[in-house]
Amino acid sequence: MEAIIAKAIADAANEHRTVYNFGASPPDAAGLIRFKAKWGAQKTVYRTYHFHNLSRTAQRIDQIISKVSRLSRLVLPRKADAKASKD
Repeated sequence: MEAIIAKAIADAANEHRTVYNFGASPPDAAGLIRFKAKWGAQKTVYRTYHFHNLSRTAQRIDQIISKVSRLSRLVLPRKADAKASKD
């Protein structure tokens, strides 16, 4: 694992990147926090957004996809219509 992280950080530095994000750590994950700190990582507080009711969100996404699909059939020419217009 350490070799992978070392390679990722080296690649990022070679690409002139100035930040490497180790990702979030739960506050009670002391070992993970120590592991990140040994690489020189500094704690950064940032906002995160979560879906609290994933099944409802998935249903909403399905509804949106269905609407877009219906609209695209109304707006975009069908293959048979496109072929007929070429002839």
